[in-house]
Amino acid sequence: MSPPSIATPLIDVLPDKAFQLKKEDMLTQQLPDERQRDTTAVVDTTSTQLNGLGAPTCTIPKSLTAPVAFSHPDGSIYCLIDSLKAAFDSERQLGFPINYQQPAESFTRLDQTVRKLMKAYTSSHDDWRKFAFFNPHHYVRNLVDSNDDFELIVICWGPGQYSRIHNHASSHCWLTCLDGAVEEGQYVDERNQAIAEYATTDVAQMPAGEAEIGPCPHLKQCHRATVMPGETAYINDYLCLHSVGCPASVPAPGSCTLHLYAPPIKRATIFVPDEGRVVQRIPGFFSVRGARRTTQEEGPTAPAGRCAAEQTQRAWPPINGQQHYELKTW
Repeated sequence: MSPPSIATPLIDVLPDKAFQLKKEDMLTQQLPDERQRDTTAVVDTTSTQLNGLGAPTCTIPKSLTAPVAFSHPDGSIYCLIDSLKAAFDSERQLGFPINYQQPAESFTRLDQTVRKLMKAYTSSHDDWRKFAFFNPHHYVRNLVDSNDDFELIVICWGPGQYSRIHNHASSHCWLTCLDGAVEEGQYVDERNQAIAEYATTDVAQMPAGEAEIGPCPHLKQCHRATVMPGETAYINDYLCLHSVGCPASVPAPGSCTLHLYAPPIKRATIFVPDEGRVVQRIPGFFSVRGARRTTQEEGPTAPAGRCAAEQTQRAWPPINGQQHYELKTW
């Protein structure tokens, strides 16, 4: 699937000043590079001045800053998960919610910690490869782990495979490139505003794992960037929508990215400008915790370059109380 096409000029920054300020509120300071890579992943929740916004420094109790050792018997990606859990637990103990409406002081601290952990992991480990399953027809999502606070997913993109424009259901989204390169296009409506939240469709109204929920608003691309290995991008619904994909120039098998969604996304809202509609979908997983299901159903390419098997009803056992279909992507 090629990148979504929007018949408006590409601009480098958001022109609307009010929206620009919203985006600046979420930006973080430049992170230091110094870090012990192979021994200890420190959940660095120390005193922090917030982005020069004039907010007071927030001091974190020492009990919440204990280092998390990279010593999990099952491999380093599980140590990353343990370290992320500690960071999220720290914010919860301080009384902060985990979603895109998180107060700036809490988000800034969490964002810095996530970026440091991702950088430390990707700079010296590659055990994510055991979760990297590709599909020749469209990109696929491979679940590494999921809990109440977040889900960690390895997404595999063949050359030329792109997601459709989508939101993140009130969740944080951190995207770290593991291998290859991915392009990210960001979108707002024609008034330069973020897209309003859509109500969650009841699963009973989604017999095929998805439902059309309305006409597509007029969108324009406001920013485009390439994310290279080791780099981390961030987005949430307060900022804009986005689409991600692997440039056709990337050698086969393509690119891999590590996505952290907090909290886990139970419904994705997909925007299809070419068809003038908005669809809500229960996201799926091509593999779960390193395991694939044997299937005979991955057949010829369906319209729009998507796998015909995507319409089947084969589902994984519920994960955190949520039903997930195998080949439902965005």
